[in-house]
Amino acid sequence: MDAKSVDVDFIFRIFTACQHDNPTIIIDVRPHKEFKLNHIAGAFCVRLSSNGQVLADYSASSYNIKWSQDCWWGRNVLVYGEEGLKKDHPVVRFLATQGKCRALYYYKDGYGAFEQRYPFLCTTSVKSSCLKKYPSQIIPGVLYLGDWAHATSLERLDELKIRRILTIHNHPENLRLPPHIRHLKQELPDVEDADISSFFSQAYDFIDEGRERGQAVLVHCGAGVSRSATLVIMYLMRRNAWSAHKAREHVVERRSVVSLNDGFWLTLCALEPSLGIAERSDPNATTGFRGADAPEPQQIKVQLSKDAAGGKVPVKMVHGKETREMSSSGGDGAGDAAAAGGSKRQIDGEDGGGGKRSRLATSGLSSGAGAGSGGFLLSFEVRKPEGLIGRLEVGPMRPSQRLVLGRLPDCDVVLEHASISRHHAAISVDRSGAVYVTDLQSGHGTKVGDTWIKPNAPRQLQLQQTMGFGASTRSYKLISISKD
Repeated sequence: MDAKSVDVDFIFRIFTACQHDNPTIIIDVRPHKEFKLNHIAGAFCVRLSSNGQVLADYSASSYNIKWSQDCWWGRNVLVYGEEGLKKDHPVVRFLATQGKCRALYYYKDGYGAFEQRYPFLCTTSVKSSCLKKYPSQIIPGVLYLGDWAHATSLERLDELKIRRILTIHNHPENLRLPPHIRHLKQELPDVEDADISSFFSQAYDFIDEGRERGQAVLVHCGAGVSRSATLVIMYLMRRNAWSAHKAREHVVERRSVVSLNDGFWLTLCALEPSLGIAERSDPNATTGFRGADAPEPQQIKVQLSKDAAGGKVPVKMVHGKETREMSSSGGDGAGDAAAAGGSKRQIDGEDGGGGKRSRLATSGLSSGAGAGSGGFLLSFEVRKPEGLIGRLEVGPMRPSQRLVLGRLPDCDVVLEHASISRHHAAISVDRSGAVYVTDLQSGHGTKVGDTWIKPNAPRQLQLQQTMGFGASTRSYKLISISKD
């Protein structure tokens, strides 16, 4: 058996295990006198006997799991000690050679590093009462998923520095929180045909604002199984450009009880095209769970809320002649584009042989995404080697929105060069007005300046910096950012 090195957050997640998860045996291999001063809650103080045949425990503990020579069989085992612990440590080597563990892990950064990060999980006690349970950690220090009990445990909330709670429940008003915790209440039953997508944008903004402000967020419902898990998966999809399948796997790995009702899963699958996600999840990969509040079986009909993906971003292409006229008359291109009713989706095309053509296609704006909602106005200068083509005016654009560029007609900006992927790249902004471009796993890549950027890794686009797509000779220079 091979021992795997883990990080500090992996150890924390031991304390977020769900009721029927395989328990983890924690072994401290430091000297007994150091163990008595302080140790990770629930740890045994273990060393290998001089004959190399027995693992002896010196903790004198009274945990629910009693130490014996087979207590780790079929269970996960974590070994920690001083900084620099290696897999050739006698205790680790003994367990690996025996091969009776379900999985074997070791923490090489040392007890001191863990205590600095999670002091509230360190103790002198060797009683079962020292063991605590925490909500599931989805993004360390940022996002947690749990149930109603987690939301009412004020001591646990303070330890994790959770300052925001999102409650999605039949009766969210029943949760009473202290004034220093910001509370978002969303009322929704756990049934297949409930329109959870109508809460997506509000939930995304609430979580992402917490991330930017360093305020950890707990998302919960009744049991932390379906409704709250759906919102967390949605956040990962929109934030990381992940497919519904990938985001669900990430969440289930950290909270094993997660089981979305089938209608919510279909809703997340239907969200992927709006986010420009090329990978498609299987809408039939359902669990058969109809929701905690489900009535008699019925056919599921999915209809996404108009702003489920953040809403369409207004865009307008101002062509070369218009651009020069606006510049000479002193007009503000971004303001003029918005005033002109930026409700048109730009189709910016050129054929594979280098020929060029451009046209506009009418596309209605989603509610909540247009004028009056606030945001940023972006202006890009569009050029080919032979000269200026025009300006692409974008906005108002809010931090919860993405501008998708690609070949498919449902993209916000349609690029028709032969090397462009169906959903090629996306542009986004944060709350400070910084602009980011993300390559959506395109076939021929996306450039910022002279650098090809990594897929699904947002790269900041500075003023006067250019971006390019595939083998197209067109460049898009960011020339202005203004607050709407």
